[in-house]
Amino acid sequence: MDDNKLPAKSSSNAFAGGTEISGKTASLNLDHSTAALFSYCPLFALNIFFCLLFLATEPKESKFVRFHALQSLMIFGSAVTLCFIILFLSVPLHFIPFVGGFMIAGLYFFLSIYLTVTVVVSLFMMYKAHQGSLYRLPVIGHYADLYSSGSNLGSDSEIS
Repeated sequence: MDDNKLPAKSSSNAFAGGTEISGKTASLNLDHSTAALFSYCPLFALNIFFCLLFLATEPKESKFVRFHALQSLMIFGSAVTLCFIILFLSVPLHFIPFVGGFMIAGLYFFLSIYLTVTVVVSLFMMYKAHQGSLYRLPVIGHYADLYSSGSNLGSDSEIS
C-alpha cells in the first residue's frame, strides 16, 4: 500500500463538541490529558485536591479537563456516600443479636466490593484520560458532560 494513500486518522483529541484537548492547564501547566489523569487519582485526598483545583482554575472552554474532574468527583462521591450510609445502617444493627452481625458483615462485604470496583474504574479512567479519550461512564458521564461547561453539551444525539 502506498504511503500517500493511507486513510486519514480521525482525531482522538477532540471532545464531543469538537473542542481539541491539546494545551496546558491554567494552574499547574500540565497537558490536558495528564491533568485529566490526575483527576482520577485513587487516593481520596489527592483526588479531591486535583478535581477542585481544576474545576476552580480551568476556564469553561477547557471542557475536557472539567469533564474528567466532574466525573471523577461523582465516582468518588458515590463511594463516600455509600460508606456513610453503611456506617449509619450498621450502628442500629449492632443491637440485633446474632443476625445483626451477619447483616453488618454482608454490608461491609458489599462495601469492599464496591470500593474495589471504584478503584478499578478509576484506574481504567486514568488510562482513558491519558490517551486523550473522552469516555463517559453510564449515568454519571452524562451529568458530568452536562455540567462541565455549565451549558447543555451532552444531548442524547452527541453521546456515543
